[in-house]
Amino acid sequence: MEEMEEFEVKPDVSEEMLKERRAAVVYLLGGVFLTVMTIGVRFRAVGIFLAGLAIAYGFGALMSKGREDKKRGLVMLGAGVIGFLAMFGPGLSKSFAMLFLWMGAVGLLASGIWSGVMFLILKRKK
Repeated sequence: MEEMEEFEVKPDVSEEMLKERRAAVVYLLGGVFLTVMTIGVRFRAVGIFLAGLAIAYGFGALMSKGREDKKRGLVMLGAGVIGFLAMFGPGLSKSFAMLFLWMGAVGLLASGIWSGVMFLILKRKK
């Protein structure tokens, strides 16, 4: 009888690489948009435009069939509402809204950088 050779089966990292690359791009773009919107709410016309754009995108994404699109839509809808609250909310709510916008922007940028690093690690392994 022939002896079977043992060999190591490497998992397909290409699917995981695509997932990390896509996540990095989406998170970084979201973080940049949220940063621009946070700065823009200090100027009423720019803030109204950007917060309205976030709400419009959020509603559009919520109507899609994809589960990930619905999650992004809900986040963008929330960001738009918080943007309007930062401009037109009463007293202390403006400060909390600005804090939430900055925290969201930093969180998305950090997630994007992390996903980008994971993508590079997976790419290097391949």
